Amino acid sequence: MPSAPPQTVELDGPEPCVVILHAGGFSGECYHEMAEALPFHAVAVDLPGHGRNESLLPETEVLNWRIFADAAAAAIAAIQGPKVVFGHSLGAASAILAAADGREKILGLALYEPVTVDPSDPRSIIEANALAARTLSRKAHFPSEQAALANFAVKPPISLFTKRSREAYVRSCFRGGPQGVTLKLPALTEASMYRGGPFNETLERLSDLDLPILFMGGEVSDSFGEGYVERLAAGYPAGKVTTFPGLGHFGPMEQPSVVAGAVAAFVGDLARSS
Repeated sequence: MPSAPPQTVELDGPEPCVVILHAGGFSGECYHEMAEALPFHAVAVDLPGHGRNESLLPETEVLNWRIFADAAAAAIAAIQGPKVVFGHSLGAASAILAAADGREKILGLALYEPVTVDPSDPRSIIEANALAARTLSRKAHFPSEQAALANFAVKPPISLFTKRSREAYVRSCFRGGPQGVTLKLPALTEASMYRGGPFNETLERLSDLDLPILFMGGEVSDSFGEGYVERLAAGYPAGKVTTFPGLGHFGPMEQPSVVAGAVAAFVGDLARSS
């Protein structure tokens, strides 16, 4: 198993520990506000190629999300005591794959809009390619951090983040240099990561799991279609659903304390029943 990814946030608190796995293109530091609002020990980590994790990610390698699942498993194994895993998007898919391997005991999963798509549905491939194309056209360099922040303050979806989460994104996901700041994760690599999404068996592996899962999503999210998390939970006997009014796909950065409240209630129930 590879060594655990760098921790970007660790906050003291009682067990169980909440291990936080971030969305693609972001970092553990982007979830600091959410971690602060959890009344439990919380650890947020950087997956390979993200934030402070400088692991090299060749474009072809990120098509297979095992690289993220193995890193998630290593992060989970590095933490002693009972654990609940919170994952968001790519992080939630990684949590599913890591939990399905069964190498480490997990009390439950809290998943915010996990990437679990049916590769036999041609729409999933079309949507993944469209997301990759948008990634390739995105501005990746700014003359300063201040210029980057000014751009993201008015450009959705990051404009919908809290100010602290937006600042954490620029601080942790951009690399500074004499000519300004540049995204650490190259656009070609990130685009390849999205193209690989439909082919990573997360939907199939989800059905292999036998543990409590909280499926979460934003009421106004347009990432996977209306009723996405409800459909996932309907096919999973141990699943619960929370839909957040007014939030989108990036709810954990839009209203961190609200999402943390739902996660905390779920974790509290697991702790009392374990």
